[in-house]
Amino acid sequence: MTGAIRCECCGTMIPITPDDLGREVVCPISYRLVSVPAAGVAFRTADTPDPRKRRFALFAAVLVVVLALCSGVGLLVVVWAPGADRSAPPVAGDSGRDVAVRPAGLEGETGPRTAVVSPITPVAPAAPVVPPGKTGVPPEATAPGREPPPQAAALTPAPTPSVVPPAPPAVAPPRPDPAPETVPPPVPPKRPQQRKLISRLDLRTTAELEAELLKVREVGLDTAAAPNTTVGLVKTAAAAAARGGIYAGPIVLSKVRADLAELPFRVGPATVLNRDAAVTLGGLSQSFRHGLGRCYAADDPRPDPAKVRALLLGDPEGASEWTVPAAVPCLRQMLPGEVAAVRGTACEAYRRTPGPAALDALVAAAVFDTDFDNRAAAVDALADRDPADVTVRLAALLDYPWVPAVEHVIEALVALNLRPAAAVVAANLTQVSAELLSVNAGGTAHAVRREMVRTNHARNCLLCHAPSFAAGDFVRGAVPDPTRPLAAGPAGYSGGAQFFARADVTYLRQDFSVVQPVPAPGPWPAHQRFDYLVALRSARAGESKPDDAGRATALRFALEKLGGDGGRADGPVAEVRSFVGETARMVSVRLTPEPTVRLYFAEFGKPLLALGDDELSVVLGLFRKRYGEAGRYALIAYLEPLRTSGTAAEQATAAALLARLGSAADWALPLTPDERAGAGRLATTGSGPIRAAAGELLLTDLEAPRRFPKEFLAILTGPDAALRAAAAEALGRQPYLEPDFYIALARAARDDVQSVREAAAAALVTLKRVPKVAEPELATSYLARREWDTPDAARKFRAGVFELLAGLAPAGETWFELLAAAATGGTPTDVPAGEVARLMGMHRDVPAKSFADLVALLTHKDYGAAATALLLARPRQANGPLVDGLKATQPSARAAAATLLGKTAALNSSDPLARDQWRTAQDALSAVAVTDPDGDVKRAAEAALKVLTKGR
Repeated sequence: MTGAIRCECCGTMIPITPDDLGREVVCPISYRLVSVPAAGVAFRTADTPDPRKRRFALFAAVLVVVLALCSGVGLLVVVWAPGADRSAPPVAGDSGRDVAVRPAGLEGETGPRTAVVSPITPVAPAAPVVPPGKTGVPPEATAPGREPPPQAAALTPAPTPSVVPPAPPAVAPPRPDPAPETVPPPVPPKRPQQRKLISRLDLRTTAELEAELLKVREVGLDTAAAPNTTVGLVKTAAAAAARGGIYAGPIVLSKVRADLAELPFRVGPATVLNRDAAVTLGGLSQSFRHGLGRCYAADDPRPDPAKVRALLLGDPEGASEWTVPAAVPCLRQMLPGEVAAVRGTACEAYRRTPGPAALDALVAAAVFDTDFDNRAAAVDALADRDPADVTVRLAALLDYPWVPAVEHVIEALVALNLRPAAAVVAANLTQVSAELLSVNAGGTAHAVRREMVRTNHARNCLLCHAPSFAAGDFVRGAVPDPTRPLAAGPAGYSGGAQFFARADVTYLRQDFSVVQPVPAPGPWPAHQRFDYLVALRSARAGESKPDDAGRATALRFALEKLGGDGGRADGPVAEVRSFVGETARMVSVRLTPEPTVRLYFAEFGKPLLALGDDELSVVLGLFRKRYGEAGRYALIAYLEPLRTSGTAAEQATAAALLARLGSAADWALPLTPDERAGAGRLATTGSGPIRAAAGELLLTDLEAPRRFPKEFLAILTGPDAALRAAAAEALGRQPYLEPDFYIALARAARDDVQSVREAAAAALVTLKRVPKVAEPELATSYLARREWDTPDAARKFRAGVFELLAGLAPAGETWFELLAAAATGGTPTDVPAGEVARLMGMHRDVPAKSFADLVALLTHKDYGAAATALLLARPRQANGPLVDGLKATQPSARAAAATLLGKTAALNSSDPLARDQWRTAQDALSAVAVTDPDGDVKRAAEAALKVLTKGR
């Protein structure tokens, strides 16, 4: 039993059997799927072809042609293939235009949906008879080894009687039937030519789609309001690298750039490729760049598609280095900006490549490519993949905030007959809008808008990748300079670099890319690549709901085709995506990105859900006290994906934690005694990261220094510089401290890290009190040599500490010798000599061992006056050191000692207790006046003797 059904796209009659009833068959011309009705198709038994009947049929056909020409009616062309014994109904031509099958009723019709042809094309008044199985092309065009053409040739209308008919062409004699043994076996068409699309919902051309994409809002690093953002990011990354810290990417700007807070930045170790993958990507990128460069002609900015095909696919029967999974990331990054033919070749490369990366690339091409043929090729390639994997990836894009993309998803789902997706389709139909949403995150309803945005690819390298500061970085490339011409083709990133980027670190991934015109390109090409992705932002006041009519129509069509009876999904409806995690993250990073960065970089030593109970309590307490609502929303954003996609244990733990985070009022409560006690224990016994977190939590508690003095001192002297600085700041807010805390603060004032020194000095200045046991530590810190970012920072620090020491100097005998040692050069210092001299002069008490230093300073240009004043104020203690000074090596030192000795001895002459010292001074000066080899010293001694003996 055989029958036939006509393809509404090209008019070809497709042979069918009773087994095809209620199913879909492929048209051999248009490669569309055509639905076969369940009833109403006539079948008849096929007879065995008879050679005599074929000869008679051929003779009759020739006779009909001759009679038609003679009568002026027109020319009928009869084309048939061996083995056909049925005639077909007339076929309408399509005027040489592309046609697309789409469901009736999508433009507002109320009747039942049936396949219709759009656009409507003129129909010839007399269509030729095409037997079933014929294609309307010469037999040699369908000979074995050739691919069938994509569409039958358009039919020529018959001329009117008023036109003189042309001379009849010569009729070729009938061709004898070939012998059965000489007929080669039929060759099936190549898979790349198959087209699985059942209905084309999106009838837009490539130009129309790209014009629509040109209206999408643009985001970027450097804007009119923030023109130097790129330079600032590079400085931030360089500073982080210099101190061995973490650079988390452009997300660090989220607090000051709300437009960047809307972007789906990746954070944490997931942004970095492992070493092997990075080395492979770098090698393949270089290889492909060189290979693609050979595909360009000297006068054409576009690569030759044929050469690109040879580069990517190589031997049609063999393997290629570009059809392996490791090559997919390179191709997806470098080919989206090329012409449609090159992107089509990439689809064929992905078809031949196993693995999930190639599957993702095919799904992206099927949904986002603006060229219909490329989308069709990608859908056809998806037919070879696991339907479950394809269904999951396509269904995840049903809520994409660009209606053409949703239509492309549905075209693919229906073409591949992926019925399990009906549940997700039904779920999306229940959602009021795919773009304007009300999301309950953290117990609060947030009005948010999902919006597709675009970014200029070459102008925003550092929006997606990390800066590179070392020539040995993996996958290193130059960041194009917008003030210099950008080379066309694959060398567009090689010259004129301000900075460098490393592509093995990726913070942002685009969904697809399109080359678009730029109104004011400057020195760059007039057409530049733009990357498209989805942002999530807060809805503006009074913002209206987007028109989702097209999306809803497409979803209803998908449900009708994929669902069960009555267009309903088989089984339960899937859960609608809530976007709770995305919303919570957007809210959090706009307040501060720090808690998000800490969570994803596992700064507590291990992932959040792997922490013990006490450790988890410390982290939650820290986020509550230090970050407030930003910490709560960061935790919600981190836990929400784990609630649905983690292991069973992770899902249970995440759900329990999310329940604890649901109330803003509970989150604002103070620390409990148990939380404080746990932090106190872990501040000394926990692992390094947890110990730091516990210490950080203790710093938020004003009573911690009193409750946990030992733990607090451990923080102030611990390895974490940020914690040391925070601890110093916290101590400055205390009304009273034990002496041990003052000593620790004084020592912290000479910390190797400038921020700690500044915090400690500020705390001591605020406290306005330093116990005597801490004075030497403070003086040591004041005199210590340290590196400062700026001279102003050093001056500010010294001014604060000098004020403290000046108040302590009158009774500061315990640290005078430190000043004397710095003055004589025994202790290196950067403190100006004038400041040290002023502090020395403020002392009332001078230790005995410092008098010799004062004598040595008598001739110093900065310290001489202070030393003289201090010695004169203490004549009894100064007599012996001055006598010893008469033996100094330098004549000037001996002369200065002789001069001052005369003055101090004269003062001693009136003191009965010091008369022995007077005689000692007289004897020493008399000897110097006679024996010293230097004339100036002799004269100074003689003058001193006169002063000494004056008045006696």
